[in-house]
Amino acid sequence: MPYTGGQTRTDLALNLAASDFFTYEGGAREVIPKVAVVLTDGRQTPALDAIPVQQAIIPLRKLGVKMFAVGIGFEADPIELGYIVERPEDVVMIDDFSKLEDITKDISKKICEGANVGPGEL
Repeated sequence: MPYTGGQTRTDLALNLAASDFFTYEGGAREVIPKVAVVLTDGRQTPALDAIPVQQAIIPLRKLGVKMFAVGIGFEADPIELGYIVERPEDVVMIDDFSKLEDITKDISKKICEGANVGPGEL
């Protein structure tokens, strides 16, 4: 995906995931673990219609989605990312986008462990 800049609306991304991706129509199935990784280089933009991240995550929690978060760069807020995940160790902070490849194996391992599946099962 190309980077387009602009606002950071984590609440809208979480809402879209809950309403479109983790539904039966979106491909979710009861027998398949539900896992999402949030990547952000910022913090929630304080828009008038913004929902606090700690509230925006509730629908995904109710759907049983296991969440992971990656903060990229100095503007990513580890406290805000902590609201997204259930455990602090499910937040990963990196300096810049070029480091994403370096953490791929670590994130994949965390996802498989968090979803209680082996690497070939997801």
